[in-house]
Amino acid sequence: MSAVNFSTASNRSIQSLSATRQTASRPAWEQSAVGFDSSSKTWHSAHPMLPMPFVPASVLRIVQETADTKTFVLQADAPWQVRHRAKAGQFVHLRLEIDGQPATRSYCLSSCPGARQLALTVQHQPGGLVSQHLHRHLKLGDVLHISQPQGEFVLPVQLPEKILLLSAGIGITGVMAMLRDLQKQHYPGDLAFFHVCRDPAELVFSTDLCDIEAHMPTLSLIKHFTHQSGPLTPQALRYELPDLAQRSTWLCGPTEMLDAVQGLWRDDAIAAPLHVENFATARSR
Repeated sequence: MSAVNFSTASNRSIQSLSATRQTASRPAWEQSAVGFDSSSKTWHSAHPMLPMPFVPASVLRIVQETADTKTFVLQADAPWQVRHRAKAGQFVHLRLEIDGQPATRSYCLSSCPGARQLALTVQHQPGGLVSQHLHRHLKLGDVLHISQPQGEFVLPVQLPEKILLLSAGIGITGVMAMLRDLQKQHYPGDLAFFHVCRDPAELVFSTDLCDIEAHMPTLSLIKHFTHQSGPLTPQALRYELPDLAQRSTWLCGPTEMLDAVQGLWRDDAIAAPLHVENFATARSR
């Protein structure tokens, strides 16, 4: 995974785009204090002098987000929490053993920074070795190993007055962590969260999004369902957000969407920062 700052833009006709809103409730596992489980304490006390590039994390809860997406709520060892405090938008390497063979994949954290528990939200990929194993075999109490948080796809310390969080598909995970962080900080600026997926049944975090929308009056939540409205186009994006050129944007999604939005920045010579998260699908399979 890598983060890129991109500035550029285009002039095209405006088309309509459907957006919908709902209402709902917040994940009970989001806490604020730091803690650790007994298996982590035992591992660290048995090996107190060993370097910890990967630390154990126990599975506390498994949430079925959509038909093919699950959130795995983990309790990591305390030294991970203390030494490697994650920032919203960062990812971790997940290490596990499948049929006696080691496997490592990268996943964005979907939990709010500073939460007692961590969350990895994983979409089942057809033929994906790790995602298939996690969905079919991981159970409560199992222990995985995670790296320290990594990545430059993060919010700045000094937040801009206008922000757009733009995602598609499972690219929602990193920007969802950002949204949770902004809510926690009581962000007073103008915030838009724009997500693209095929239909309402595939909207990951739908309940959480509705709850956050209900409690953040400065948030505009826009959902674009491609089965109803077709693919997201630069024209549709301009239509939904006439002030797009004034918004610092964080974008995560499939390559086609990244290319289209970067092209819009180029064609319209947009000066507002565009922060792009490039991820290889193979890494999260």
